Amino acid sequence: MAVFRCKMCGGTLEITSGSTTATCEYCGSVQTLPRLDDDKIARLYDHADHYRRNDDFDKAMEVYEKILLETPEDAEAYWSLVLCRYGIEYVEDPTTKQRIPTVNRVQYTSVFDDDNYRSALKFADASQRAIYEKEAETINTIQKGILEISQKEEPFYVFICYKESDERGQRTRDSVYANDLYHELTQEGFKVFYARITLESKLGEAYEPYIFAALNSAKVMVVLGTKPEFFNAVWVKNEWSRYLALIKNGAKKKLIPAYSGMDPYDLPSEFAHLQALDMTKLGFMPDLVRGIKKIIGVEAPVAAAPAAHNDHGHQEVELLLKRVHIFMESEDWLNADIYCEKVLDADPENPDAYFYKFLTQMKVDTLDKLEDHHAPLDQYSAYRNAVRYADEAKSQELIDMNNRIRERLDRIEAQRRHEQEMRDQRNREINALEEARNNATTLVQSYITTRDQIQEDLGSEQYAYANNKKYTRGVRIRAVLVLICAALTWIGVAMTENGGSDGAAALLSLSLIATVILSYNLHSYKAGSGCLSIVLSFFTVGIYPAIYALISLFGSGKRHQRMRLMRIQSLGQQLQEVNASIATATQSLSEINQKLEQYQ
Repeated sequence: MAVFRCKMCGGTLEITSGSTTATCEYCGSVQTLPRLDDDKIARLYDHADHYRRNDDFDKAMEVYEKILLETPEDAEAYWSLVLCRYGIEYVEDPTTKQRIPTVNRVQYTSVFDDDNYRSALKFADASQRAIYEKEAETINTIQKGILEISQKEEPFYVFICYKESDERGQRTRDSVYANDLYHELTQEGFKVFYARITLESKLGEAYEPYIFAALNSAKVMVVLGTKPEFFNAVWVKNEWSRYLALIKNGAKKKLIPAYSGMDPYDLPSEFAHLQALDMTKLGFMPDLVRGIKKIIGVEAPVAAAPAAHNDHGHQEVELLLKRVHIFMESEDWLNADIYCEKVLDADPENPDAYFYKFLTQMKVDTLDKLEDHHAPLDQYSAYRNAVRYADEAKSQELIDMNNRIRERLDRIEAQRRHEQEMRDQRNREINALEEARNNATTLVQSYITTRDQIQEDLGSEQYAYANNKKYTRGVRIRAVLVLICAALTWIGVAMTENGGSDGAAALLSLSLIATVILSYNLHSYKAGSGCLSIVLSFFTVGIYPAIYALISLFGSGKRHQRMRLMRIQSLGQQLQEVNASIATATQSLSEINQKLEQYQ
């Protein structure tokens, strides 16, 4: 069983070999299948369908072309090229829950006249052909509706292509550049396609008809970008690649890349033959506007002649200004801006029109609502025009407002820096305390380890001292007994030499035997040399045991006992010092923890 992903929802389809159609168990769509003859073709389809489902139609087309090099009679590959050319995206109908196609790349050519569509029908089997024809009919109907809407749109002179928001949904710097360019060009009288404003009134509608109309009517496209990935964003590339395709097909149009904060060599390779502009260079905006004027040439709008200062003209301007004021009160900023332009067409230096135009672009109906604005006003070209053309009182009012905003922002920035410095200082103190706590903890553990070792050594010494004392006492008792027996032996010898009785002989024998036994025991207990003591006891008639007993009696480990006692005393003193150090380090650790708790 081969694995293939649904072209509508991306769910996994399990298909049997030889199948040309399947039904997705996730979205319920009936769809055609490719020829998955080997793993290489399957991987190529997986990559291509991934690009197409993510609306990167150009990359998807490149992969489908590779598939056709391998399998030139694969109907599904030809049909997939049709889907990419017309920018087909399958979306879920909230009512029926079915996946229906939407067209993101409208063409003047009907899908029925597309060569890839005809090839798909040529190589398709009966079941595939039926699905292709049904979907082509749907796409053709959608495209007709889009073309009908787009034909009603007024032509544009300039199309501004840019990325509106980043991956976090925040407005990009590209959008700010585009906004400035839009206002500069509209002040010159050009009709400009700028999605942020042009499509603002199209909320709830499909944007493709208006984008298609603008791409086909605009004489110039300016592609703005501050990052390489913004130039290659899916919908940005969708616009400029379609525009380049129109140029390639013979349309008299110009594409102007403009970049900022990046290396020009990182621009898309498709722009390699085009002259790119650096938006950070001084004079970029006037140079770009002048260049656009030269490109458009005689088709450029002619500035309106000054209105005659008669009652009728003055009355017309007043009525238009009233309309502007009404639109501003209802927050209809788009129409307010359009009517400001109508006033300026009649009176190019009308002070109220420039003042209202600035408020309209800031989306407020009174100047005092800008007190909390997030940026200085003098960064906006509309503000500069308002200050230049408004009457003295309003100009001063604008300047004062801008100064107040700057002062507030400076205070906020100073407060922010102060708070940041306080946070940094707090973090430094916390880090220092945490380091001190770690050091104190390590020191306490070290002291505890030392204390445990001292206690172990002290216990061993005390045990040895007690055993040695017991041993010494036993040796002395045996030594005294040996001396007594030796003395009795000598008495027996003396009595025998003086012609003693049998009792003297018995005393001698018994005392000598006792001396030998005790001497052996004394040697065996201490040094294990009892056999030698037996021999020496007999030959010396008790003299050797007596001498050895005297040595044992008066030198039986006293020196070792004194040394052990001194060692015990020294270990006891060390133990007291270590315990005191542990107490000090523990107190220090407790104080550090208390300070850390104060920061929490």
